[in-house]
Amino acid sequence: MQLNIYKLNENDIEYTDSNGNEYTSSLPFVVESQMIEYFNNDDKLEIVNSYKKKYKSDLVVETGLWGGVSIYKTSNISYLSALRCLFYMCMFISVLLAPREITILGMKQPGGILFFCLSFLFIDTICQSYGYLAARKTLLINALLMFISGGLIYVTSQFPAVSNDSDYQKVVFDGMVKLCFINGICSLIADQINAKIFQKIKFLTMNRSLWLRSILSTLVSQFFFTIFWISFFKFDNLLRFETYVFILSNFQMKVIFAFALIPALYYTTWFLSKRIKF
Repeated sequence: MQLNIYKLNENDIEYTDSNGNEYTSSLPFVVESQMIEYFNNDDKLEIVNSYKKKYKSDLVVETGLWGGVSIYKTSNISYLSALRCLFYMCMFISVLLAPREITILGMKQPGGILFFCLSFLFIDTICQSYGYLAARKTLLINALLMFISGGLIYVTSQFPAVSNDSDYQKVVFDGMVKLCFINGICSLIADQINAKIFQKIKFLTMNRSLWLRSILSTLVSQFFFTIFWISFFKFDNLLRFETYVFILSNFQMKVIFAFALIPALYYTTWFLSKRIKF
């Protein structure tokens, strides 16, 4: 899944994929469709310089964590920041509401599942509109925030209590510490799988069939996320049949929401495409 330039013209780029197949695409298409993310860093910078020179556009080169760069226009940073904040908000609220229980379609689920599933929309939008590396950076920061939050909550729980608050201690401190660390671990594993599959299918479909990469990436990643999350959280009941029924129903609920969010994903990416001007 690597593209390499063999000739950069004034208006288009001639390049090859990892199998040696040759392609020609316009310079604006490669940059504005985020196909630029499949080139190596040196080729990216060469494309950026050529694009900026021809179209007088101020592009940002954002360095990703552990290598790689994302390319987008300066004015687009505010949209990316908003999407990241919305994603982090959904993840934290889903943790806070996890001890609660709601019933959807006859299935009992953790109270935070609605906000957790809504996070699919924001991370897929980032992956589509800003590229895989921007999504990966978002997910790694989310995991770091979860670990730091869990650690700070644990430290706070050691402070002297002003009154007998054993029930509060059990629900808020003990549960939140565990949930933060579990969500951080799952985000490092399953959410990274989601972004990687999304990127792979985007490459194979040449930036078409947004619904397909969204559904497939969510199905695979949430299969692992659900198993990891519930296994960690219900480790003592791991051999009980009810636990596996709960895993299945939780995964089923996420699949339903993944399909339900497709129209919203198309709208948000369309909305951004009209406002993210290169």
